[in-house]
Amino acid sequence: MEVFNAWYYSFSPSVAGFIAGNDPLRAPVRVLLYPLLGILGVSSLAYSLLSGVPEFAIVVAGLVASSLIGLVYLTLPAMFGVRVLLKRRRVRLVGVAKGSVALLTIALALLAVGEVTGSFLLLAIGGSATVLTCLIAAPAIFALAMLHPNPE
Repeated sequence: MEVFNAWYYSFSPSVAGFIAGNDPLRAPVRVLLYPLLGILGVSSLAYSLLSGVPEFAIVVAGLVASSLIGLVYLTLPAMFGVRVLLKRRRVRLVGVAKGSVALLTIALALLAVGEVTGSFLLLAIGGSATVLTCLIAAPAIFALAMLHPNPE
């Protein structure tokens, strides 16, 4: 959270101030934020259901939030990217899914080792890698499945 907060609060207040002072931007930004509020609610529910094991609950909530954020906000750009890749070369859904699972496994292993050793650096790297993997892999796999439904 420290890494995220440092990044987020480095620009968030100035962006919020700009939007607050710009009437034409307020309504579209609200519309764009509504799905995020729902995603955060689902993520919070996931955490609540698993709160007996807080470290595990945090990881699951992060996986849920980053995957859903990727699906909601990045699927359309992923569709264009996947379409370009499919025209240039053969991209297989199974290969992308296996690669994504491998990256996620490595990221989660870094998180686990960071937790056991108390290494802030490993926790930061593992957490960031987990979020980025889900954020990118979920819409990429979905887009590839939609555009190339035969995974053979």
